[in-house]
Amino acid sequence: MVARKGKELAHHFAHHGIVGVTCASAGESALHKFAKEVLDQRLQIGLPALTVTEAGEAEVIVRERPFKFDAATLEQRTGKIVPDVILVKGDRQLMIEFMVTHACGPEKIEFIRTLDIGAIEIDLSAYRNVKLGELVEKILFQADRKWLHNPKSSAARDRARKRSQEKAEALAARVRELAGKYQHRPPAKLGGRGAYESALRRDGLGGHINLDVKGAGCFKVPLAEWQAAALQELLKAGRHGVLEFDVYSALEKRGWIDTWFQEAGRDTIDGARRLVPAFELPARSIQLYFKLLQADGLLISSDAGTWWAADTLTRIVASARELRQRPAKRFEEIKAVITHKLNALPAGEVASFDLDTWSRQPLPGRGYSLRQALHFDVPAWRSLHSELANLSDQIAIFPKPDLDLLGLPLDAELARSVAAKAEALAAREEAHQLELQAAANRRIANLRSWARQNLGTVADEWLAAPNARLDGRIPSEVAAVSDDEYVRAERALEKRIREQELERAQARAKEEAQKKVKDIAKALLGDERTKLWMRNYHPVLRARPEQFAIDSKTADRCIEILQPKKRR
Repeated sequence: MVARKGKELAHHFAHHGIVGVTCASAGESALHKFAKEVLDQRLQIGLPALTVTEAGEAEVIVRERPFKFDAATLEQRTGKIVPDVILVKGDRQLMIEFMVTHACGPEKIEFIRTLDIGAIEIDLSAYRNVKLGELVEKILFQADRKWLHNPKSSAARDRARKRSQEKAEALAARVRELAGKYQHRPPAKLGGRGAYESALRRDGLGGHINLDVKGAGCFKVPLAEWQAAALQELLKAGRHGVLEFDVYSALEKRGWIDTWFQEAGRDTIDGARRLVPAFELPARSIQLYFKLLQADGLLISSDAGTWWAADTLTRIVASARELRQRPAKRFEEIKAVITHKLNALPAGEVASFDLDTWSRQPLPGRGYSLRQALHFDVPAWRSLHSELANLSDQIAIFPKPDLDLLGLPLDAELARSVAAKAEALAAREEAHQLELQAAANRRIANLRSWARQNLGTVADEWLAAPNARLDGRIPSEVAAVSDDEYVRAERALEKRIREQELERAQARAKEEAQKKVKDIAKALLGDERTKLWMRNYHPVLRARPEQFAIDSKTADRCIEILQPKKRR
């Protein structure tokens, strides 16, 4: 040991060592002894913070700070344990345990708790190779440390538990009160008479209000009314969109939101949600309503809580507004059509006609008036509108004595058109018959010209004779019937032309064959015997030579028979 004197520590003995040497060379006991001596000399230590939490309530028992003591006792047995150091302040004691390689075990900690003495464990395991001169501050203030036990913990836990219970009871009372004030408003079975609801229903959105949402009981007005007002705020904002908060503020300014549900705390609100499943804050209720419309494709939202009307919604509104204006617009259209028709008629025919009276009377055979038809759906209205608009064309182009004039004074106009139509039809029919006859004449002329070009002198005979290929009919008459029948007559003529060409070819071949045979026969037999031979039946040919020789092959056969005659 070495005697030490210094300004910071009292005069004491220290382990002898070389400069720069640590406690590691002396083992764990050297570091323990040095730490104990430091506390014994300095009588102060940095206390770690200690906070207990019970049932969600926290209480600070010790704040992290340096603390001075009156005395220190080293390694004094206390019951079954020997603490490293016991620091004393007045009548209070604080056990200090240094952890170099092993922390305090659970049995030791439990015994300290039974003694109900404060105890701190300081972790020196990271400083075994630190120079002794650098250890003092680390031992006193810097090394990690924790409370093993603090006598005030139990009381602090009891206080925290009591505060928690008191808060829970107060919260439960507030929750019961808030939940008791809440009366949920379900969707109404019948439509209401509220101004906003009525306006939205006129705009075709009756099916998108009166929707069940949580929190509907926070409003002082019916479900359909505040939802209609919220949706109108959104429609009024147009392409700029509207914030959920702005919609909430608009409903609040109208005095529609119960103040009970505006000032409640978060814990009270969460408790009311658990107690009453249908409960929700008014602002959240508005958001839930908008989300229902968004799921139906009617609204679009941003992450910042801004909402816009989707194209589907704007089309519904535009369509509904057009529907409200439709009857008047339709009547003006029909009025213009009918006035234009009647102005073109003689004044005497329309003098007694009154458009307004006509529009209110049932149309003949229809069971409804024009005024009622103004409210028809689009297909039915278009059908009636087309009938009225096309009535003049029907009279002019397709006049019939029984044409439905829809009760309009057009009978005289129809009679004139029917008569004119009959005259025109008769004239057209006469012209048509002349055209048919001219066409028939052209077809006959064409067929005759072709026949004469190809059949020669027998053409007229063929044209006037019944033809088997035409079912026994006369070709010229067949050609006169129609273009299709003319084609049949042409085909029959083509076949006859081919037949005649074949007959002529066969005649030429026969003439050439007989000439060939006769020439050879004359050379062999002479003129008189040739004539006799040609006309007599020949047993080999089984015919007369003049009949047998019809082509080059049969001519050659006749010549073969003549050759023996030459040899004899």
